[in-house]
Amino acid sequence: MGCAAQASTVYDFQYTFASTGDVVTGSFSGNASGDLITNLSNIAVSVDGVAFNGSGSLFGSSYVDALGNAQPGGAIVSFDGLQNNFIFADSNFPLDPNYTNVFSAESLTDPTVGLALTATTGTFDVPFVAANWSVTQVPEPATLSLLGLGLAAVGIARRRRKNGGSPA
Repeated sequence: MGCAAQASTVYDFQYTFASTGDVVTGSFSGNASGDLITNLSNIAVSVDGVAFNGSGSLFGSSYVDALGNAQPGGAIVSFDGLQNNFIFADSNFPLDPNYTNVFSAESLTDPTVGLALTATTGTFDVPFVAANWSVTQVPEPATLSLLGLGLAAVGIARRRRKNGGSPA
């Protein structure tokens, strides 16, 4: 018997460039295990609210060494940002190097090196500051529905108790 497949979860991320104040936001689907999120898909990226060309169907590639050599696929994101290894681009980089926008981070050798962004707002190549990175899980609609139903039940019970009154 095989193991059950792990369901993909949606995550939001944000990175703020300390030097310019530009804010990169986005989302992706993936599978979390410990601090790492793998099997990334449905990648979307915006810079200061402006979506990348092709956002929502960006490619996720990864670095294979500290020299910047890359491979298609294999993108990894970590919750704390210290183990990030991803290239989010609007082309299937490196197979197609003709991207318009790319947001990448790698920590193969040094987590303070390797964050680059090329977008309509300009090009940045700055040290990665983990404190400027955040990843949060997006609540599932089913979880939100259960929470809403629970609150409604509490409200109904409270109303019944108030309307029915208690004998004095």
